[in-house]
Amino acid sequence: MSNTATKITAMSAIDSVPLFKDFSDTSKSRLNEIVVSQTAAKGEHLLEQNETVPGLFVLTDGEVLVEIGDRVLARIRSGGIFGEMSFLGMSDKASATIKVESNTASYLFCSRKDLVYEIEHNDRLSRDFFKSVSILMSDRLRTTNNKMNTELKNGFSKIADLLIELDENSKIDQTRDSLDETGLHIVNKLLETIPIVEELETRHPNDKEQFKLVLDNLKEIMIEDSQSFDRICQKIDQLRQYFDNLKTIITGSGMFNITGDRNLFNKDQTQQGTIEFL
Repeated sequence: MSNTATKITAMSAIDSVPLFKDFSDTSKSRLNEIVVSQTAAKGEHLLEQNETVPGLFVLTDGEVLVEIGDRVLARIRSGGIFGEMSFLGMSDKASATIKVESNTASYLFCSRKDLVYEIEHNDRLSRDFFKSVSILMSDRLRTTNNKMNTELKNGFSKIADLLIELDENSKIDQTRDSLDETGLHIVNKLLETIPIVEELETRHPNDKEQFKLVLDNLKEIMIEDSQSFDRICQKIDQLRQYFDNLKTIITGSGMFNITGDRNLFNKDQTQQGTIEFL
């Protein structure tokens, strides 16, 4: 194919690419002078991650994959561009690898050297290029935001369903009731046992010291361990509030404070406070 025929083909491709649709005829004509039509075979890498981007690519036929490592991030089809971010001043290194997925891929290529020269010396083409790239970035961000919102909604919905299925609050309530029952049982037994030991103490004065030791231990259990039971129950109550709050946030109903002593298990701190769930 002659050079003239190649340029006509490139001009036709330029006219069909969304990125160039708002370019002036002058800019399109100049762009036609500096782009070349090229092809690549399946599996060929057009860009390598972390390597310098050689120029601007406009896919006119076929499909390429955007990859980071072994992970495929996106697919680019006819009309898509890549390499443009390297002209926005952030980095001239490719952030991902571009690999041909179709049997063959056709694309327009403009070298970095030629495009940078035009951007620096051709005000009209420079304005057209950055305006079109800005619109393209805006569209991509809007699409990405929509996808993220959709995925987040789906994720929150699944989490909410999982929380309902797990019914952790019901399990927490059962644990709380079991602890209350156990604590009450211990206290009642202590209340029954202490008078018996006190009676035995009076009947066996020779063993007064041993009975006193037993009584002191029983009273310590009565006072200190029953307080520990109470603190544990309060912590369980807070845990239940956390799960309630999690459900509330996930369903979009808002959030509320979690009340209680934030220092329940710190014997040196007794400050009461409110724990904000963030």
